[in-house]
Amino acid sequence: MKRWSTLLVALGALLLLSAGASHAVFPVPDGTGTFQLRQGWYGPGIPVWYIGTDASTIRFATTECLRLSPKLSRGFYGSGVAAMFIVTNGLATQGPVFETIPGQSLYSGIWRVRLVTWTDLSARVPLISIGQILALKTAGKLDYAESDTRADYPILAVGVLGNPFDPPLPILTYVTPQVKAINTKAKTVTLPVWNVYCADAITKRVMVTRVIIPDAGTKALAWDLGANLAPQLQLWALSPYQLAGTQRFWVFTGPQPLNQFPVIENCPPMFMISNSPYSPVGRYTVLQRNIMPWSVVDNPTTLDMYLDNGGLTLLDDRQFINAPVISRGANEVPMSGLP
Repeated sequence: MKRWSTLLVALGALLLLSAGASHAVFPVPDGTGTFQLRQGWYGPGIPVWYIGTDASTIRFATTECLRLSPKLSRGFYGSGVAAMFIVTNGLATQGPVFETIPGQSLYSGIWRVRLVTWTDLSARVPLISIGQILALKTAGKLDYAESDTRADYPILAVGVLGNPFDPPLPILTYVTPQVKAINTKAKTVTLPVWNVYCADAITKRVMVTRVIIPDAGTKALAWDLGANLAPQLQLWALSPYQLAGTQRFWVFTGPQPLNQFPVIENCPPMFMISNSPYSPVGRYTVLQRNIMPWSVVDNPTTLDMYLDNGGLTLLDDRQFINAPVISRGANEVPMSGLP
């Protein structure tokens, strides 16, 4: 009797593992990438550590060595993006000042850039909070203006970055759960990387690209990915205008081959073009595969065909992620700061 009980327990555990695997929509990472951390500020002098991936304007993207994504301009302040203050004539070590951090209601990882200019150069000090900026503006020491730039700057850690045995004791109060490692000396971070399929907008050539997913709009998806909780990402769906600033990020459930990667709607172009259809803001779209288990879906055209004939079934498309492309393929020369 004891033997049968043991077998039943083992069988039950196996069935639970199988059920879990069948419901695991998002695949495990396909590798890791190492990124250079940059320092900014939040609140009353709290250091934050971020990476830069995309920007909506050519000038900002070129200056900061980012990918160009004009669609990011469709994010409204307080409805998809929060504010980030960049000082144009500050001290040499001055980083941006962020309005919010991961987990707070305003956070999305995407920012509306506000440009701060010191009007009294003799008063220049490090700017480490928005409250300080507002007070100095009131005092006539500086001014700031809205820009038309939106920037994708995911925050990956909050607090002091350094050797925990060096005085004073450094404290990181928050680290994005998916972070694999932080090199405090080199100030680099290692993140999981996923392979995805996309087709070149001009040649239609299908390629495997790589993405990171540091931010997710819902608690459930952030938990699954180990990503920052970024509630503002969900607000990109509030209007057709903003929704047009996103792109589909298709994932699959059901029997599938090992090389069935997610599919994204648009590859970033090889060069910066003002009408690029690419966006790092992904509309996370879950599809049930009803096709042969060995069949691979690797481009939007085939995907649409299967949706029309029942080979694929839409299960959910109500969640959003920040999924910037970090490489168009193995032969691309990486951008500065990207693996």
